[in-house]
Amino acid sequence: MVKILFLQSLYNLSDQQAEKVIHDRNSFMNFLDMRDSLMQGQYGCSGRGRGIWNEIQREIDSKGIKIKNGTIKNVTFITA
Repeated sequence: MVKILFLQSLYNLSDQQAEKVIHDRNSFMNFLDMRDSLMQGQYGCSGRGRGIWNEIQREIDSKGIKIKNGTIKNVTFITA
């Protein structure tokens, strides 16, 4: 759950967007250790998950660590 919150924060994703890109991108599934589709479930975060993420974010901020936000681009190559 914390890894999903990290991805959401890094790429500025809503819960629905996160679920879509997690299913779509092997790199995200590998990062989340989700090799088996049976392990995939509800990605929305509620109370406790958000509280844990807020604590991690507070620790990162207190250490002065800067995390740059990224964007996801969908690229298609067309041979002309």
